[in-house]
Amino acid sequence: LIYTIAGFMLKGINFLVFPIFSRLLTPDDYGIANVFSVWVGFIVVFGSVQLNACIPTAKIKLKNNEYEDLIVTILSYTTILFTILTLILIVFKGVIANFIGINENLVSLMTIQSLFSFVTSLYSTILIQNKEDKKYLIISILSTLLNIVISLILVIAMKEYKYVGKIIGG
Repeated sequence: LIYTIAGFMLKGINFLVFPIFSRLLTPDDYGIANVFSVWVGFIVVFGSVQLNACIPTAKIKLKNNEYEDLIVTILSYTTILFTILTLILIVFKGVIANFIGINENLVSLMTIQSLFSFVTSLYSTILIQNKEDKKYLIISILSTLLNIVISLILVIAMKEYKYVGKIIGG
């Protein structure tokens, strides 16, 4: 029940904030921020190979110390993979920026945000498997609200390139 409530609350918060961002950002700015977000999602899938999907099965089949070792291995592997991806993106950021249609400086942020997005997702999965529903609810709502508040402050504070405020807030 708590996970369902959390899901509805998070979707509801984002739904309520959509009109605010659509008024503060130009259509171009909003589009760039969304394109950035889509590529972050792609990098999360590619960079993590969706290893967090094995957590539920591992929780059931592995002993506690093996389960904890698996989580450390997942974090180590994804950190190494994201570091390699970041280096590749930095070296080829001009080409990638032109291909995606965003500023070169944002390319480096994509892998950083992707890594943190994966770590957040991994931690949420661990909390769910450990049946720490209240902690999951608090962290989920708090991170969503912080994302929105920081993004709004940055978007309002910026004179130009307001999409950068939304991206950095994320």
